[in-house]
Amino acid sequence: MSFIIHTENVSKQFAGQLLYSGLNLTFESPVSYVILGANGSGKSTLIQMLLGFVAPSKGVVKYIHNGQNMEEENIYKLLSFAAPYLELPEELNAIELIEFHFSQRDKINETTTLEILEKVGLLSAKKKYIKYYSSGMKQRLKLALAFYTYSQVIMLDEPCTNLDDEGIKIYHHLIETLTLNRLVIVASNQIEEYKFCNRKLIVG
Repeated sequence: MSFIIHTENVSKQFAGQLLYSGLNLTFESPVSYVILGANGSGKSTLIQMLLGFVAPSKGVVKYIHNGQNMEEENIYKLLSFAAPYLELPEELNAIELIEFHFSQRDKINETTTLEILEKVGLLSAKKKYIKYYSSGMKQRLKLALAFYTYSQVIMLDEPCTNLDDEGIKIYHHLIETLTLNRLVIVASNQIEEYKFCNRKLIVG
């Protein structure tokens, strides 16, 4: 299965600033891309525009799955996303969150909830409420949800934020084992987060 995201003459203005103009970009599976740029250059905005969270000021973002154009309202079924600024429902514990998430989305394989938590080093905290998790533990959980969700595209915005050395190792293991034939797009300036990427795009 192939998946293509194409921006056609896209411009984006944010807080009175023109971030970019006339962007014509193509992201195609199974390639891994990194979006690079200085702070404030629009890396996160571009990721959110590709996800359909933010509308371009001008131009369009097109999604092509197996040669067929997809409507924007249907693409969420084929995307997964992790970022440090995403909120988690803190009144749940990790088991409850994972089981709720996968009642709404398909899983990439038959890995159980406890196996997922073990893979990201959170098994011992499986019944701990998320509100008591450290920022690094929350980031591991966000990555677990993104990687284990059945999706054609994984988008990651500064994925190693708040992770310790062990968390970064876990991140690289997820990349190595769960991204085969998937389109991966990373917004980052930290080489540890994108050193596996095949292509680079600089914004700003």
